[in-house]
Amino acid sequence: MVGSSSSIVKIPVGSLRVLANAEVNRLGLADNQGLHLESDEYEIHVELDWNEDPGRAHRAESGGAQGVVGADYNDPSKKPPPVPVQSALKPAEIDASWPESFFDENYIRTLNPPDPAFLVQECDFILTSLAARSGARILDVGCGLGLHAIECASRGLDVTAVDLSLPSLSKAAHFANQLGQNVHFLQQDMRMLEHVGTVDLLMCWGGTFGVYDDAANLSILRGFVEVLKRGGRFVLDINNREHVQRFLPQLRWFEGDGYMCMEEADVPGLNARLRVRRTLVLRNGSELQREADLRLYSVHEVLDLVRSVGLVPLQVSGQIATPGVFLGASSPRIIVVCQKL
Repeated sequence: MVGSSSSIVKIPVGSLRVLANAEVNRLGLADNQGLHLESDEYEIHVELDWNEDPGRAHRAESGGAQGVVGADYNDPSKKPPPVPVQSALKPAEIDASWPESFFDENYIRTLNPPDPAFLVQECDFILTSLAARSGARILDVGCGLGLHAIECASRGLDVTAVDLSLPSLSKAAHFANQLGQNVHFLQQDMRMLEHVGTVDLLMCWGGTFGVYDDAANLSILRGFVEVLKRGGRFVLDINNREHVQRFLPQLRWFEGDGYMCMEEADVPGLNARLRVRRTLVLRNGSELQREADLRLYSVHEVLDLVRSVGLVPLQVSGQIATPGVFLGASSPRIIVVCQKL
């Protein structure tokens, strides 16, 4: 990791805490340090990468495989299970319907409240990269809770936002109404964009791209090009495969209001697809299991893809703090800005 160093802190298993940012200062660790926690029973490696975007862990749409485990282990009853030597996840045929079941009401309840300041920073980056002007028509594909779409609308853009998840869109419309912002939300499959017309700008933000197989993902990019005006810009934000794989396989668990969630993530096999299995235990004792299957890309694969559909890459970044800088596996994200000529 560029500009980082390592420290080893040994803590008894019974009081093991996987540390959040605020606790690093309590242990006297300086910025840009990686943290490794060890025990006699098993070893947990956690690297707190201070080169990542500030507030990334607080994003409502943060990816499951990049999160740092956040649980209080001072209570012996909350002691986590041993980290498996090998992941139980196996390569499988892609079930194209998984997004419909995964991004339901119970998924939404596990999201952390967004960091308003970081949301503003992300939209600053997006709109600057797109050279957006007031009144421009922008399409947000895979908008989730609509946070970026609403912020863009507040800055004078004409925003259409689409997502497959009806629970997410319902929340998004509620937030927009509360804030007095006009966003045209549509429930749509990104493989079949309809009723959006042509747009000046397009964004696919927060790791949405890659949920289908390679052929479908390529077709989705072609669909983006079709709705984008000539000369229009497109920004794509996805997880960086080389960075994510540094933290896999991963087993983590976390708690929220009325639920406990255990999440296992790995890239089994050789197909570069991230498999995530979530087991959610609700307060009433009921248990739900959901699985996600997301294609991870390298930066070279992404550049080849966008060029293959006629887009011209203008800029590649690894995080919003350093526009135009990509540092390989040290960069958590691949953010590509393209233009349709």
